[in-house]
Amino acid sequence: MGLALVLPSAWVEFSGRYGAWWQDGLALVIGATGLAIFWTGVTGPSPDWVDHDGT
Repeated sequence: MGLALVLPSAWVEFSGRYGAWWQDGLALVIGATGLAIFWTGVTGPSPDWVDHDGT
């Protein structure tokens, strides 16, 4: 799912065909979201807190 967002946004960002400021910004936001989803899928969700007491 993450790569499905990253690849088109990278193409929009690096192709140079789209010059509107909002298209570049939208590609960055979608690409960053795709990378976050991909990284969470690879590493798994992190815990909300770490209990150092050992109980």
